[in-house]
Amino acid sequence: TKWRSGETIEITVLRKKIIKNDVEYKMFPNGFFYIKIKNFWDTVFQEFKKSLDELKVSGTKKIIIDLRNNPGRYLEEVTKMLSLFVPKGEKTAVIQYKDFDYNYSSVWYNYLDLNDYQIYILINSWTASASEILAETLKDYFPNILLIGVTTYGKWSVQTMKGYYDGSMLKYTIAKWATGKTQKQIDKIGISPDKEIILESEDFEKWIDTQLQYIFNNY
Repeated sequence: TKWRSGETIEITVLRKKIIKNDVEYKMFPNGFFYIKIKNFWDTVFQEFKKSLDELKVSGTKKIIIDLRNNPGRYLEEVTKMLSLFVPKGEKTAVIQYKDFDYNYSSVWYNYLDLNDYQIYILINSWTASASEILAETLKDYFPNILLIGVTTYGKWSVQTMKGYYDGSMLKYTIAKWATGKTQKQIDKIGISPDKEIILESEDFEKWIDTQLQYIFNNY
């Protein structure tokens, strides 16, 4: 029941479970298979793997991975995703603590040979943290990949939380991440694209994706 201008209005509300996927994918008529990764929560590996199953069925060799506005989240999910492609035993990410390094290594599911595909990764200034590791590590191992867009956010810090008796929390940095192969750090620097394409605010407001269209028109 809701009051509005002195009147009582009855509103019926349907309670329903809404499932929000972190990976969306589609096949474009022009032959590009598009995969949008929004976050790296604990289900993203399985969702990403499902998108690759659909990619195989499509038969196309042209892939777009969209990491724009992806803030990151769980590093473990990213390393599992990288294990789909990176050769077994090779490093997928490195956590650099003050006194030692912890290495993530590929268990190699050998799911796809990315050398057989044309791959374009879309990045922007809100591509951060774990999504930067995915983009740069894939680029390290598969130089045929092209990064399209603008320089990424540049956040490779590992943070943790400490709780206190009064209910307050302290969030602090304990380490930094680096890519597996080159152990490159980009904290406060970001990843530069192979081709810089700026999405102007006027185009964004008109739902015109100039970065995506650049790939369509040039590859």
